[in-house]
Amino acid sequence: MVQFRGGSEFQTGGILQYFEELKRGTNKEIGPKDIFEIASKYLLGYSMTFKQLTVLTGNSVSQLNDVLSFLGGGDVNMRAHCLVDNGDGYCKLRMVVSEPEKAVEILQAKKLTAVVNDVVLVETDDKPGGLSRLLKMLENNDIQIDYSYTAASQTPGIATMVFRFSDNMKAVKILETNGLKLIKSDR
Repeated sequence: MVQFRGGSEFQTGGILQYFEELKRGTNKEIGPKDIFEIASKYLLGYSMTFKQLTVLTGNSVSQLNDVLSFLGGGDVNMRAHCLVDNGDGYCKLRMVVSEPEKAVEILQAKKLTAVVNDVVLVETDDKPGGLSRLLKMLENNDIQIDYSYTAASQTPGIATMVFRFSDNMKAVKILETNGLKLIKSDR
């Protein structure tokens, strides 16, 4: 089972229908804040957000290894992850992967549920105060952080952060306006 959240699940061929429904007010799945994301993804060829998968798994090493082995066996690379204990013998594994659609198919075939959310990847200075500088940009803008975690960075001195904001596109606009580099997804 796959559950999509964040207002961005739709087929490329149906984009005009979505815009028409949006103008008529009949489509409750997307709203005005999604227009920037839709335009960047389908007109410019990239997206400002990445698909993050969340999988509920047991908190034993072997259960976690099973999930990662399934993905690795399908040539899906994990680019970032966060594992959080639920306190009941299970963990939420949040991950950004190289091929999210393929990863969902692999997980479904193994009878695992994946929840898909949009997240933002931001680069900031990897030095004391770097994250604080980023957060200061978002203060007083009515944006909440649902969660964040780090991702591997290939550039020395640069930290890559994964964020899920209450309004991803509003956060993207503010961070870009303030000169932070956001990583673009080709999906």
